[in-house]
Amino acid sequence: MHGPNEASYPNESVFREIVPESRIVIEHVVAPWFLLTVTLTPRGEGTDLAWDQEFESPEMAARLRPLCQNANDQNLDRLQAEIAAGRT
Repeated sequence: MHGPNEASYPNESVFREIVPESRIVIEHVVAPWFLLTVTLTPRGEGTDLAWDQEFESPEMAARLRPLCQNANDQNLDRLQAEIAAGRT
């Protein structure tokens, strides 16, 4: 991953589970460790998306909250744009 300051950050994630149209589980296997579970639930004519990140400790979660919240918002905005454009 490359930051806006041109710094590079090592990243490695492993897809632990993929259930089409239902659930994706991704483990970030380098520091900081986290497990991301995305659950998709059909709702009317749309889909609800639940995004749950589990960190190695509550302290790590609190430390990373500002970074993750912004990054996750950006990722979800891009996903919404792809869906709206019919590119999923």
